Amino acid sequence: RGPMPLVTAVVGVINQHDGTVWVVDAGHPSPVLVDASALQVKEIAQRDPILGLMPDYRYTATRVQLAPEDKILCYTDGLPETENPEGESFDRYFHEAVTQHAFSSPDSFIELLRERIETFMGDHPQGDDILLSCISVEVASWVYLELPPSTRENAIADIVSGLFSCFFDERN
Repeated sequence: RGPMPLVTAVVGVINQHDGTVWVVDAGHPSPVLVDASALQVKEIAQRDPILGLMPDYRYTATRVQLAPEDKILCYTDGLPETENPEGESFDRYFHEAVTQHAFSSPDSFIELLRERIETFMGDHPQGDDILLSCISVEVASWVYLELPPSTRENAIADIVSGLFSCFFDERN
């Protein structure tokens, strides 16, 4: 038996009817809420351990309420780690770049952010993969679970635990 693989993940469930989002973060860069009304960007999930690090860990689901025009941005660690030719990290400019396009549609938001990153990098080689995903209530197409409010938080945590079990139990 070899070493256990380590995997980061973000799992989210959106209630399209009321804009409630439940998010679990397993060691991944925390998704951010782009609050269009306040022009603020804030991390929305408690960062729990990487999948595989603590097999019996109970992950925490964070509840977020989206308002019209709000977005959730999920991204890989390649985004904040991106460097320009001078060796500066994009992490310094991340919140400014995200707030600058807060009122854009999700597709435009991703495209404008991609252009900003490419301009920042210039001719400096990309050091890691960059994946961006932007979600808003108006265009959400994720799985919708009809659960009583008291069980939603546990259900989301169970989904992550189930993903962990499926992925790692196959190796045994």
